[in-house]
Amino acid sequence: FTVRPTTTIVVRHASLLPQAQYLQQYLQRYYKRTLTISNTGNEANNIVLTINKVRTHGTEGYELAITPNKVVVTANAGAGIFYGIQSLIQLIPTAVTNNIIIPSLTVNDAPRFTYRGMHLDVSRHFYDVAFIKKYIDWLALHKFNFFHWHLTDDQG
Repeated sequence: FTVRPTTTIVVRHASLLPQAQYLQQYLQRYYKRTLTISNTGNEANNIVLTINKVRTHGTEGYELAITPNKVVVTANAGAGIFYGIQSLIQLIPTAVTNNIIIPSLTVNDAPRFTYRGMHLDVSRHFYDVAFIKKYIDWLALHKFNFFHWHLTDDQG
């Protein structure tokens, strides 16, 4: 699949707008590609986000189907769409070139564990806001779903 200037992020359900905006902002920030978001349109040469109740996926599972003509992320809920977008991002080459080319494939994925978290202790060592935001972005990219933020440490 090649991301073209005419490629649109098609959102089949209004509840998926935040996930579409996340992908749009990511592509703009790291690849200087501004994709439009639409709730109408066909699937040809577009990235489609849609809800489809698939019992085996749970709320955080998804299917990512990439063909030469389209990308479709399907899940039971917004969380699954978000994790599908993370897999899509991981497939995009890191080198910024004129074309973003993503290989054709199908991924059916669901987490094995319900709690996937990391801990950050800022009561003993201070981190700036930029680091914490980057840390949360890395957690999302690796599909962690909990951020345990240890803010204070006193006896009462």
